[in-house]
Amino acid sequence: MNERWRVSWERVGLGLTVSFGLLWLVSLIFYDFTPWYLASRISRDDPSLRVVPIQVPVRTVAKLTGARIGLFEFSFQVPWTDYDSRTDSKLVRYVRFKNGVSLMVFNPTSAVNGANANIVKGTSEHDRRIILGIMGSRALSSNCDFMAAELAATPDQVKWWKPRTENTQNMILLTLKSMEMHDFREIYTLEFGEMRGFQFGDPAVPPYKVWLDLYDVNNRRYQIWMVAHIPSQPFLSQAEINGIVASLHPIPHS
Repeated sequence: MNERWRVSWERVGLGLTVSFGLLWLVSLIFYDFTPWYLASRISRDDPSLRVVPIQVPVRTVAKLTGARIGLFEFSFQVPWTDYDSRTDSKLVRYVRFKNGVSLMVFNPTSAVNGANANIVKGTSEHDRRIILGIMGSRALSSNCDFMAAELAATPDQVKWWKPRTENTQNMILLTLKSMEMHDFREIYTLEFGEMRGFQFGDPAVPPYKVWLDLYDVNNRRYQIWMVAHIPSQPFLSQAEINGIVASLHPIPHS
């Protein structure tokens, strides 16, 4: 009888060990394969996530003769002269010209315009340590460098056989990138005047809209969105875009 009990308890112990081992293996596979599965799904749903920045193909800087616009303590020049209307708020300002071109200019100091690097870092030292462990030192780098890492991420970088930390890092970047792309199929890197950053959209390709995401030496972010209300033909050239970027600078305080 004692021998039976001993054998039975050995079987129970072996069964529990195998069960816990299988649960551990399943959970390991689940956590390791989940980022790869999610990356595969979002790449099918959002092809723009495969787009990465390239250097702007035209380096010529046009000499602009249009209006100089001063908003939110910075100014820039545009190729157009005649205002049609203007709407102001604390977060964003809209400027429309008589030729149908509209600008949307975001406040650099608003939470809406905060770079994703600041969002990811969190608000406490505990959050920062966790993110630093996942993202590495680039999570604490400049906003422009973080945006560059974000836009360089692609679903193909997430592999089932890669370390979990690396896949988690890439999934965070891809999630943030999906909020920035807005179905654009072109991203260019820019560096003119005091600004460097990124250009979403090609001015020579329909639907003829361009969004600028720029950063100064003080890590401040500037966003300017430009679009024509009748998107039937280009409304500015790449050289003119370069001129707008080169003309942007903070308004000095008196």
